Amino acid sequence: MQKVLNVLIVDDEHYVIEGLKKHIDWQRLGLNIIGEASDGQSGYEKAMILHPDIIITDIYMPEMDGLEMISRLKEEGLSSYCIVYSGYDDFEYAKQSISCGVLDYLLKPSFNEEIEETLDTTAKRFRKERNNRLEIEKIRSRFEENKKMLLPQFVWELLTGRYPDNEECRERSDILGLNISGKSWFVMGLALLNTFKKFSTVSIEEQFLILYQIISTAEKVLPEKTISSGFHENSCYFIIPVDKDNDQKRILQWAHSIVAFCLNNLDIQSAIGVGQQVDCLIDLPKSYRNASICIRDCRDNNLVVFYSEFRKFHPLEVHLPDTESTMLINDIISGNHEDTKKQIDGIFQKLSAIPSGWDNYTLPVLFELLGTISTSLLKMGVEIDSQKILDLVEKNQTLAQTRNRLLEFIDYLFDLLKDKQNSKNYKIIQMVIEFVRENYGRNITLNIIADELHMSPNYISTVFSKHYGMSFSKYFTNFRIEKAKDFLNSGKYRIYEVADKVGFNNTEYFSKVFKEVVGVTPSTFLQNFS
Repeated sequence: MQKVLNVLIVDDEHYVIEGLKKHIDWQRLGLNIIGEASDGQSGYEKAMILHPDIIITDIYMPEMDGLEMISRLKEEGLSSYCIVYSGYDDFEYAKQSISCGVLDYLLKPSFNEEIEETLDTTAKRFRKERNNRLEIEKIRSRFEENKKMLLPQFVWELLTGRYPDNEECRERSDILGLNISGKSWFVMGLALLNTFKKFSTVSIEEQFLILYQIISTAEKVLPEKTISSGFHENSCYFIIPVDKDNDQKRILQWAHSIVAFCLNNLDIQSAIGVGQQVDCLIDLPKSYRNASICIRDCRDNNLVVFYSEFRKFHPLEVHLPDTESTMLINDIISGNHEDTKKQIDGIFQKLSAIPSGWDNYTLPVLFELLGTISTSLLKMGVEIDSQKILDLVEKNQTLAQTRNRLLEFIDYLFDLLKDKQNSKNYKIIQMVIEFVRENYGRNITLNIIADELHMSPNYISTVFSKHYGMSFSKYFTNFRIEKAKDFLNSGKYRIYEVADKVGFNNTEYFSKVFKEVVGVTPSTFLQNFS
């Protein structure tokens, strides 16, 4: 049964009010006259007290006219629907009524049927919009209640590079009520090392309580506005904002407080890894990888490891750069068997440099690579058999066996992709990649590609970003820098020649972009390669 709406009638002519009360079938319309007033001032005062759903008002009245009354009520935030019922057939009045938000304008005298029709339309509109508002409020309320559940997922996506630019990061954080402030950030990782013994004797509920205690304690110790990923496989990561360079002594105090709480209060051994400071939100994955590497290679319980110190003792960092992952995925999607094999051989050449215990170092790297490939193909609608991935990273196999299995797995991916070759979006991606391969030395833009392919730039941008999780400009920059690395590695070209070959007219700007992508300048890259 529909809810009865309340109506306030404002008119300085008493017989008009009485006529409306007597001749309109209010009950049939689901309306109830909640009050009446003989001028705009008293109408305003009664409306502020009674909060009617609908107001019927004359225009010209003593004390205050109807339009001024409506304007003042709107200024006070009253959301009543207003109908003007006036004897003034004047265009200026009608125009003012519209500007005041009046829904309808009836001329006196009007037939009862016409008045009832106007009231019925207004009531239906009010009910519909009220129901919409209530539904939106319910959704917003449910969202607010569940917002905390979405935070860990957002943090993991932030740490693993799912957001292509800073603006999107901040937009998502604002939606979730996070204030990601600060000029710089770093990631601190916490790993629990002996939970099997501890958790085997307590219930699931108690396990969650223990993890909650650890996160709560850490958030009290760490600076305000620190955000947590929550625990995943006994590891938790914290994004910590800083306004200046890291104070290692202060960070050590935070970390030791957390380690001490875990050990003394919960009898849990732990280790903490501290990543390098980054000045850009989209670079947080680098700091996350730093922290996870420190934790992974930590051999002592209750130890705090800084990545800056870790690198001094572990000069060989086993990590696959994002640009190499992107290039490998491009080759797979393009069906380029030869370049794919070269990429795989390059990866395993790096892995072969590790003296011993290679699987402890490289299995996480392979998992990361396979996860990136799986995500990219899944966006294209290609699902990979998870058992094949598990078989691929099976322990106790030689490096050569793993390489051969990976190549077999890539062949399996090529077969899967054959079914998608007729897909429109797949063809667009292939054409864009091919155009980039042939023209990376030119100063090309998405508009140039769109003209070449006779398509809309916005459409290509949407398809490309959805597939790769990054803008075309970022992809193009990564592609150019990857080519630049190949030219530098060849030893045939000077830095300024490489810059020119990959489309940079300014060597200084090329060096700046190279460092942003690779982490070192071209000259340092050449020295390391030598």
